[in-house]
Amino acid sequence: MYTSFEEGGSMFSLRNIALVIMTAAGLLAQRQTASVSGLVTDASNAPIPGATIAVKSSSTGFERTASSNDSGYYAVTALPAGPYSVTVSKQGFSTYGIPELNLQVDQNAAANVHLTVGAVSETISVVGEVSAVDTKNATLEYGDQQPNDDRPAAQRPQCSATSPRDARNAFRVRHI
Repeated sequence: MYTSFEEGGSMFSLRNIALVIMTAAGLLAQRQTASVSGLVTDASNAPIPGATIAVKSSSTGFERTASSNDSGYYAVTALPAGPYSVTVSKQGFSTYGIPELNLQVDQNAAANVHLTVGAVSETISVVGEVSAVDTKNATLEYGDQQPNDDRPAAQRPQCSATSPRDARNAFRVRHI
């Protein structure tokens, strides 16, 4: 049950070709990477979804990030072996850091993190302009710059004082 091909005077069997393919596939299947995974929880062990996990290589500067899911679980995969630092952050919580984590080939390092509630900080900027004060010219101006002619007669004091009494009640209506 051997099938062979003759090509340029050489004999190749399908068995030899299959053996080469399987050996190459086995070599390629070996992983040369590591991973970091774990849970992000608060002080009461409740999961914290949406936390940002940054894993940075101390030797090369290579960085990979991930986010925790609704259960607080995260996984950062396909990391080359070597020394790493891990930083976990979430708005409203203090940032948590693991300064040194050495990963070996084919290792899945567990890094469970408990975040504490951080201080709430808010920045308020007040911007204002100061009106210019003329220190050389002492003049007095009224706040209402509307001319008197635009106001109704009842709001013009000079008209009310000089008008005859009946002019204010032209129709002589009383006690309405």
